[in-house]
Amino acid sequence: MIDSHPPQLLVIEEVARRLALSIRTVRTLIALGKLPVIRVGARAIRIAESDLAAFIEARRVAPR
Repeated sequence: MIDSHPPQLLVIEEVARRLALSIRTVRTLIALGKLPVIRVGARAIRIAESDLAAFIEARRVAPR
């Protein structure tokens, strides 16, 4: 069954902006397998907003 609501896809620049990181750092996170991507072309990749949210949540640190 195909979901009628496709995931919101973000470009690397948008992910970098949201995380307040450089584009290079986001590319490193991707290369290390820490941030999953969706390949939409030979060179084009996108990050699902849900994957970005999971990445952020997994790094949440509780106050001491």
